[in-house]
Amino acid sequence: MKLESNYPEVGQTMRKLGLQVSQLLEDGPRYVVASTEYRSRPALFKMMVPHADNPIAPEDTGTWHPGLYNDVLKETALLEFLSEHRQRVAGNVPLLLNHGTEPGSVWYIRELMQGAPMAGAEAPFVFPAKFYEQVPPAKVVAYFRSLHELTPLVTERLARHLRLWYPRTEHVRLLVAALGGEWSHPAVQQLAGRVGPWMDAHEPVLWRSERVIAHNEPYASHVFLEHGRIGFIDWESSSWGHRLHDFSRLWVRFFDRDDYRAEFERELAAAGYLGSEDDLVAWDLVRLVQGVASLNYYHNNHVLAPESEQKLYSVLTGLITGVAERRS
Repeated sequence: MKLESNYPEVGQTMRKLGLQVSQLLEDGPRYVVASTEYRSRPALFKMMVPHADNPIAPEDTGTWHPGLYNDVLKETALLEFLSEHRQRVAGNVPLLLNHGTEPGSVWYIRELMQGAPMAGAEAPFVFPAKFYEQVPPAKVVAYFRSLHELTPLVTERLARHLRLWYPRTEHVRLLVAALGGEWSHPAVQQLAGRVGPWMDAHEPVLWRSERVIAHNEPYASHVFLEHGRIGFIDWESSSWGHRLHDFSRLWVRFFDRDDYRAEFERELAAAGYLGSEDDLVAWDLVRLVQGVASLNYYHNNHVLAPESEQKLYSVLTGLITGVAERRS
């Protein structure tokens, strides 16, 4: 098992922080990620490393990658914001160790998360059995609800970075336009004529809703658990979003646990997320966006185990059929 990064500055930083590497999970090209210990507790360390694909500050010479550069600034600003309000978050918040520039003007961010990830990066879509055993749906809903309740406290500086909106208008419209294509899963082709027009007609329900902070990538590899408390890493894709957006992505990823998924939906209703007709319409819309996109992606790429793939197809086909029956 490799314990030393190919990037000397990473090893130097970890030794300076007194971190012991137990497993090197990712060694570039953008980040080094390692399982480690911090103050005698398991943790994950993440550091952006110097590389040609890394962002360069605009005032420096060389190639500037504005998308990556802005993502670093956004993640830094959001982690600072979450740290400031960590007592109001119903879960763990990554510890932002430091960030900024070093000689050579390479932008970096060093963060550390207590606990261990729910899944490896090679299987981010599938949540392991221990997640369902140790994390009740109420805890997941409470975590994101606490995040949404922080939205009024967002500073102008952070708001400038949270400029996207999930799901994006063009995302929904492109998906509607692509429904029924030859590359689509047969269930999508069959129901496209009934689901597509409904999605197109009811899309405005999403845009007139309040905007909240959205993580956007609540994958199993980004979820950490320590002493019964959950936390999320990798906030570089976060932005504004509909308050059901992250929940819809999780709903799809709970495809292999019917009981958990049903309880998760009941908890959403109990927390007030499904209280109006607009909420119910939005819930169908955001799940369709995630469901159809996931169904087509896994239908074309076959990266899941066959039994998982078939279960995913069954759940998402049922979703599309159910929405078509309710909304046609």
